[in-house]
Amino acid sequence: MKYFKTVLVALLIPLSLIATTVAAKNPQNFDVGRNRSVLISEGAVFVAGYNQYNVFGAAVSNLYSFVEYGDFTNAVSVEVEGARLAVLTEAGSLTLQGLWIDDMELMASDAVDFALSSQKLVILHADGALTSIELDKESVNLVIPLSTPYTVAYLEGGYNNIAIVTDADALYLDERFVAADVEIVKVGRNSSIYKTYSGEVYVVDNTTLALELLDTDTSIVNVSIGNSDMYVHYNDGRVFAKGWHKIIANGAYNNSVKLTEITHLFGVDSIQSSSSHRLAIKGLDVYVWAQNAFGEHGVSTGTQVETHKIAYVTTLVAL
Repeated sequence: MKYFKTVLVALLIPLSLIATTVAAKNPQNFDVGRNRSVLISEGAVFVAGYNQYNVFGAAVSNLYSFVEYGDFTNAVSVEVEGARLAVLTEAGSLTLQGLWIDDMELMASDAVDFALSSQKLVILHADGALTSIELDKESVNLVIPLSTPYTVAYLEGGYNNIAIVTDADALYLDERFVAADVEIVKVGRNSSIYKTYSGEVYVVDNTTLALELLDTDTSIVNVSIGNSDMYVHYNDGRVFAKGWHKIIANGAYNNSVKLTEITHLFGVDSIQSSSSHRLAIKGLDVYVWAQNAFGEHGVSTGTQVETHKIAYVTTLVAL
């Protein structure tokens, strides 16, 4: 039975304030897919976007604002990919919702990290073991224990690929070695971006593993990548982008071939980018921009939206 209640969203309490037994190095407290977004606020899970295939329940046709989803009070990590959503709680419970799954299905009770792509869900268990679960359009099937010659520190998922970072800071993409000395990695649809501890930022082609040096600066604290854009964050608050983005100062679209400072994003903590839209976190605030054809940004009008802050009174959809 689906039901609704009115709640006030206190958007995105920093994950570091949540007492948790999950020790993953890459806690994802918000994520974006092609037509939907998901975030965690005080342990609750909120979703917005296009409700294709009733992924978020039949009670709503389209989601034009963030809606509290399920009955989570202690979620610490979320990922959305295509028509599937995975949620990890502080107790290590990992559940999956999406196509051909009527309710949130328990995938693991001892997970410390996970990565979701359109084809698979990879789980890092508390004992260090890895499990890969093959996904297709109609089912969840074929559970494969993965035997690796290294100890896994954390996982990162993208549309087609999953990255593994070891406790020795080596990066593997779909179990193919990419680089050593890796501190941060984000996986995009066609390319990934990573930063080494010595400050180099590289873009890697997900198919060929060819590398491009993007920048070198030890003050870089975060990187982000989408289908056609990438972002580099510096510890003084500056954000530079390469590729497609919208320059709010003059309302124009800009396809930059080199890193260009985006002044209106100054001071953001993190960005998640997909093929059609982006979310950014700045303190307790959430900002969105780009395509809005299905109301992905919580705005019911306009096929494109400029950067704006989300702050909604919303409803809860139970499983």
